[in-house]
Amino acid sequence: MYRYEKIVEEILLRIEQGCYTKKLPSIRNLMSHYSVSQSTIMQSLNVLKSLNKIYSKQNDGYYIIPTEIKTISPNSYDFSTTSTSWTNFPLDNYIQCLEPAINNKRENLFEYGKAEGDSKLISLIQHLLSEEHIYTDKNQIVITSGTQQALHILSLIILKGNYGLLIEQPTYHLLIDLAEQLMIPIHTFKRLLNEFDINEFEQAIINYSPKFVYLMPRLHNPLGTSLTHADKQKIVKLAETHNFYIIEDDYMGDFDNYSKYHTLYELDNNDRVIYLKSFSKIMFPGQRLGISIIPIKLLDQYLQLKKVTDIQTNTLSQSIMEVFIESGLYSHHKSKIIEFHHKKAKALTEALNNHMNNF
Repeated sequence: MYRYEKIVEEILLRIEQGCYTKKLPSIRNLMSHYSVSQSTIMQSLNVLKSLNKIYSKQNDGYYIIPTEIKTISPNSYDFSTTSTSWTNFPLDNYIQCLEPAINNKRENLFEYGKAEGDSKLISLIQHLLSEEHIYTDKNQIVITSGTQQALHILSLIILKGNYGLLIEQPTYHLLIDLAEQLMIPIHTFKRLLNEFDINEFEQAIINYSPKFVYLMPRLHNPLGTSLTHADKQKIVKLAETHNFYIIEDDYMGDFDNYSKYHTLYELDNNDRVIYLKSFSKIMFPGQRLGISIIPIKLLDQYLQLKKVTDIQTNTLSQSIMEVFIESGLYSHHKSKIIEFHHKKAKALTEALNNHMNNF
């Protein structure tokens, strides 16, 4: 994150907390407070102006544009979905990103874009991934219409090659539905609640010789458990030994508060892991943006199939996300949503301990 983006994030937080109510401190005071140059402060203020958070009065400084704050009871949580509620998402800020997004991509809206996604957004996503210690060549990053499209494309690769697919049981129900609709042969192995039986997994690999294996190593759906580092190392080694690709669905990775966690992608040195990440839990499902990191050997085929499924991922959604990230709003919002979900998980744990301790 650039320094001016961090300043934007901190000023937004101070406005939200009521530290700044009507007017921002002077430019000189902001320079002193953040220990940066005048040009950095001006860059931050221009971003805030473009987001309609502040306006300037000649010779009088920068004033805050008042907005209506929508809240729900701090003691109420919706457990019907893991997605961000509209009451927790900064819709006003997202809407404010629309105008600069259209202006930035005015010509691109009237022509087809690249199948892999907008180059600038890919570079921004590459930076976001590096902050999570996931380092990759940006040429291997593909922006998709959510993780579901990535799974669809990979299923077509499996179908075209007449390959088998090995999945956990239980697993993501829509992947099973997709495989059944495409009549892809699927094989299963049991994913236990308290442990990952690496021996059963290896035996399934030997028995079925799958070309692709679908796994949710972190915060598994529906079990909620994560693989140990030792098991992840063994799985990556098995992929090389038995010549298969791992589809790593890291859809809830943003909510893991264990900073030393390593993805399968990080542990892989042989281009065996296909890494999938969704923005639907931090942003919202209707945005339809996800990312894939594709092994070089599969990249051309993956992009060709993406072209015939949707030509390109929605240009406007990509452009708004680009502005949202560049302005510092994404980082600011992400930290809030993660904190909210941790409180939500704590409330659920306490409720279960208090009311279901005898079951």
